[in-house]
Amino acid sequence: MSLDLPNGSDQLPIRPAARRVPWRAVLLGFAILVCGAIIGSSLTLIAVRRALVDAYVHPEREPERAVARMKKSLRLSDEQAAKVGEIVDRHFVVLLSIRREAQPRVAKELHEMKQEVEAVLNEEQTREWRKRFQFVERAWEGDTSKSAPEAP
Repeated sequence: MSLDLPNGSDQLPIRPAARRVPWRAVLLGFAILVCGAIIGSSLTLIAVRRALVDAYVHPEREPERAVARMKKSLRLSDEQAAKVGEIVDRHFVVLLSIRREAQPRVAKELHEMKQEVEAVLNEEQTREWRKRFQFVERAWEGDTSKSAPEAP
């Protein structure tokens, strides 16, 4: 018995083997991608948070950082940077003075908010709220007493 094959031979044509998708490699690659994204995002958040907290808690360092950013972004000469630095320093002393004046009002509002929220919470929630609120209080308070000389 003979088969009538289109190629005129009596052998079946050889088909290339179907390629199997290497699912393990695909899944491993995806897992590595996701882990990298999570780690990168976490490190970025940590760095940004530290910078923001540092800027708020240590405002005396901000004029120097601001001038450095301006020098780079505006391509200031050394002479321009020095003049801008003097201007920023002078005004920053006044801004810190305003902050010191407002701080007691801020502390009072924070205390009132804390007490009002605690009145709504149960005992366990209140303990957790107090732990979390300590960060808010520290961030708002900062230590401006030694930040810069008093404004004239």
